Amino acid sequence: MKHKAHPTNEAEVSALDSSALDGNIRDIFDYIMDKNSENRYLEELLDAEFGRKGYYTVYYEDLNRDVQGEMASIFDFLDLNHETVESEYVKIHKGKPTREYFVEEDREKIEDSITSC
Repeated sequence: MKHKAHPTNEAEVSALDSSALDGNIRDIFDYIMDKNSENRYLEELLDAEFGRKGYYTVYYEDLNRDVQGEMASIFDFLDLNHETVESEYVKIHKGKPTREYFVEEDREKIEDSITSC
């Protein structure tokens, strides 16, 4: 199944919920570290070109915690009138943040993957 990060209906949520990571933990860890390096490089490039106040960084955690507050900050940065923004996506992990879901639901799988390396 091809990963669809933002499901739009319950069937897509169900399909995503039944999917699993392919690869070993070392490959996944290396991929995350490579992406981290790319993000640092891009941030340094943006700083050099525009300065710290010349762009706005949106962090998923901030957007997830307070959609309207984060959108208000984005609208302020862009000097736009505030609008109410609503997502049409279906929540995958209803009732708890994603980080808590994975700690609770997948802890054993993650520990098994790490210890089997």
